[in-house]
Amino acid sequence: MHAMLATLLLLDATTHTLGTPSCTISLKEQTSKKSCIAGESFGCYDGGQMMWIAKGCRGDFVCNGAEVHCGTTVSYLRTTIEGSGVGRNCTCLERERSGDYAADPSPVSTQLGSRRLNNDLPYGEPRFEPKSFDEAIAATFVFWDLLDALMFTNSPKQLYATGYVRELQIRRMIEMVRQPEVRTYCEVGLNGGHSSVAMLLANPKLVVHAFDLLAWPYSHPVVKLLKLRFGERFQIHAGSSHETLAPWAESFSRNGSKCDLVFVDGDHGESGAYQDMADFRAALTPRTRVVVDDIAVGPGCVMRRLASLGIVRVAETYGPYDAPAKHNPCMRGKRSSCLTWGFSVMLFSEKALASADAFPGRRRAGANRGLKCWEIAGLAPFTEG
Repeated sequence: MHAMLATLLLLDATTHTLGTPSCTISLKEQTSKKSCIAGESFGCYDGGQMMWIAKGCRGDFVCNGAEVHCGTTVSYLRTTIEGSGVGRNCTCLERERSGDYAADPSPVSTQLGSRRLNNDLPYGEPRFEPKSFDEAIAATFVFWDLLDALMFTNSPKQLYATGYVRELQIRRMIEMVRQPEVRTYCEVGLNGGHSSVAMLLANPKLVVHAFDLLAWPYSHPVVKLLKLRFGERFQIHAGSSHETLAPWAESFSRNGSKCDLVFVDGDHGESGAYQDMADFRAALTPRTRVVVDDIAVGPGCVMRRLASLGIVRVAETYGPYDAPAKHNPCMRGKRSSCLTWGFSVMLFSEKALASADAFPGRRRAGANRGLKCWEIAGLAPFTEG
């Protein structure tokens, strides 16, 4: 059997010529112990469509401009097929022009010619790393389907049993996290992990710090999946952010670390949103972009109040949009819910970050009860979307 295989694969090395006008070949890297000498142990033929090796030569070659590896690294094949005095033939073409493609003059398509999986990484390391914005979006949405299924399997009756980060918001956040200076992303409100996953996929050098109660049946399975895929790049801080965030931020800052991008999507009451924003301050810089979710309710009221006092600067505002709308679809499921929604991006002033005294005290409980954020006297109206 081996003799027949050798007959089919091998061609007498003495019949080939090196460096003919239409056939050029060079050694890029030798991978064998035996030496590779042009014309003696390797060459090309058939107009550069094929190459040959002999006398134990193996390596990486450039054959008529194409990079080719010729010579197996599997020991038993080297013994039976590439033994002493026996040669081997390798194709220099990505696609042979035969069969349906016999008369097709077009080059190999970009889709067939590209290579996006890194097989040089150790076992357990992810082979695919998004390079472009579009690849990051596609990878994010595929992973979101997995998260949705995991959440629904563990908690099918939960209203938020599938992710509800709007597409407009995650697209803008991916744009921001892909900036070269962004290395640390911090968020309050992990829920199903959708925003954390998007940030981690969009920036391969990013470390995420997520704060969440982990109160739902799907919470721990989600954390387990994210740790499996992203390892130490994903750090979870379990418990109430009102107890864990402030001491962590102070310790994080003392170590010389800061959050480059922040997502506030935890407690949606005015008091709770205020505390999350206040507790983050030690880990922020004036350049840290803080994404505030659900600006039509408590977090938006707090943000606008801080802006009116010069504590923060609202750099971007999207919405709020009534639902259903292009950028604000209703929640899916049997208990579908249509809520007014929007988000903003804000930055803290240097004054607000320099001293705790610069930050205002909490508002009296129950103040402005029943009023929408944009109806509170003294607050600038939201930009209409």
